[in-house]
Amino acid sequence: MFDEKLYKYRKVILLFILLLAFGLRFYGALSIPAHEDNLIHDFPSARKISLEPGNFNIPLVETMAESSGMGWKYLIRIGWYLFGDSLIGARLPFIILGVATIFLVYLLVNYGLGNSVALFSSFLLAISSYHIGLTRNVDDVSVGCFFALGSLFLLYQAVQKSKPKLLLVNGLLIGLSLWFKEINIFLIPITIIFLYSLPQYKGWLKNGYLWLSFFLACMVALPLIVLNLNPEVTRFNYIMNQADFGLSINAIGFYLGELILLALKPFPDLFSKIAVTVDEARPFVNFLLGGVILASVVFSFRDRRPFIRLLLVTFLFNFAVFSIISHIDKSSWYWTMESSDWSAMSFIPGVILAANMLIVFLRKYKIKAALLSGVLLFFVFIRSWAIVTYPLNYYFPTRDFYIKRFLLEDDSWMVKSDFINEANVNKIKKTKKDVLKRIYDFYDQNYFYKRISSFKLAQMMIEEKRFNEAKKYIYTMLYLNPCDKKARRLLETINNQGGF
Repeated sequence: MFDEKLYKYRKVILLFILLLAFGLRFYGALSIPAHEDNLIHDFPSARKISLEPGNFNIPLVETMAESSGMGWKYLIRIGWYLFGDSLIGARLPFIILGVATIFLVYLLVNYGLGNSVALFSSFLLAISSYHIGLTRNVDDVSVGCFFALGSLFLLYQAVQKSKPKLLLVNGLLIGLSLWFKEINIFLIPITIIFLYSLPQYKGWLKNGYLWLSFFLACMVALPLIVLNLNPEVTRFNYIMNQADFGLSINAIGFYLGELILLALKPFPDLFSKIAVTVDEARPFVNFLLGGVILASVVFSFRDRRPFIRLLLVTFLFNFAVFSIISHIDKSSWYWTMESSDWSAMSFIPGVILAANMLIVFLRKYKIKAALLSGVLLFFVFIRSWAIVTYPLNYYFPTRDFYIKRFLLEDDSWMVKSDFINEANVNKIKKTKKDVLKRIYDFYDQNYFYKRISSFKLAQMMIEEKRFNEAKKYIYTMLYLNPCDKKARRLLETINNQGGF
C-alpha cells in the first residue's frame, strides 16, 4: 500500500521535492553575501571570458602557472548572461544544477532500486544542509557531484542494458568533468573496481569500449593533465607539497565531524586546532544524517544487487582515499587536502544507501520505522533551514569559532595579498560590512558578538564620515556597557572630526 501510493502520486511528489529544493537554495543564495574568494578570484576570472568579436577570449585554465580548469567559471559567465550581472545571477546556474542533480538522483535510483527509494533519496538530498551549502553558492564541488552522478548513471545503464557504446559517452563525460573538478578522475578506478567486484561484470574489463572510454576521457582533459604534470606549475607543487600519506580524520569528519567538535568544546585549544583541520566555510553533514549514512554502508555489505555494489564501491573508494591523505601544513586552514570538498563524491551515494536502508525498515517495522524516519527528516530539515537563513555559511558548533575569528581579525591581509587591487579592497570592505550588519542584527542575545560587531561597524561608519549611523552602533555599545572605553573614544573621534 505504501509503495503503491508513492507510485500513484510520484510525479506530484517529485515536483514538490524539486520546487522545495529550488526554494531552499534560492533563498539560501539570497541570505549569504559574496565570499572574499568570489571577489578576488572567481568573478575576475569569469570576466576574462568573452565571445565579443573584438575581444574574443575563451581561456581553458586560470593561468599557465596555476593550471586550474575554468569550466565552472563559464557557468558564472552564463549566469550573468542569462540572469543579469549580479551575485544571484552568478549563483543561479549552480542552484539549477543542484536541482538537476536531485532529479538525476531520482532517475538513477528509480532505475536501480525503484520509485520509493528514488523519491526518498531525492527528498533527503533536497533538504540536506551539506548539499544546500554547496549549491546555493558559486562552487565547483556541486558541479563535480553532478558529473559524477551522471557518470555512474551511464555506467550502470551500459552494463545493465549491455550497451557498450554508452561507455564512450561516459568517457567523454568524465573528461569534460575534469575541467570542472579534478577529483572526478577517481571515476576511472571506481569503474574498474566495480566491474571486478561482481563476477557477472568481470567480462567488461576485456571490452575494448571500456578502455577506449578511458582514453577518450584522458584526451578530452589532455591539456589540463599535461599542465598539472609539470613540476613548475603552482597546482602540481601545491598538491605535492601540501599532501602526505598518514592517518586523516577527513573522511570520518565529513560525516561525524560535528559530533567530534561538539565533544571537544570543553577543550578550547584542542577544539580550535582540530576545527581548522576538519572544517571549511561550508557545513558538515550533521552527525545524525552522517551517522545514518555510515550505518547504511555497513547495512548494505550483504546486499549483492549490482546497483548497491556500485554505490558501495564509490563510497568506500572515496572514503578510503581520504582517510589516508593527510595535510602537512596545519597553519594553512582553508584549501587543504583534508577539505570536505575532496570527499564530496561519496556523499550522494551515501544518501541513496541511507534512503534504501530506511525504506527497508519502513517495509519491515512500519510504525516504529516511520516514527524514527520522521524524526530524522524533521531534524535534517530544521538544520537545513538554519543553514538557509543563517547569515554566514558556517555550521554549529564551528560557526562560533569562525565568527570570533571574523570579528577579531584585522584587514592587514588585504594589503599583503598580490591578488587584490584597490577596487577589490573596497568590494571586500563592503562585503565585510554587510556580514557585520547581519551578525549585529542576528545576535541580540550574544553580548560578545553584539559588542564587537557594533564596534567594527562604528569604525567603518566613522571612516566613511557617516557619523549618525556610527552613533547608533556606539550607543548600542554603551547600552551593553555604559563604561565602555572604546565607545567613549569613538564618540571623541566623531567630536574631533566635527560630527556633533
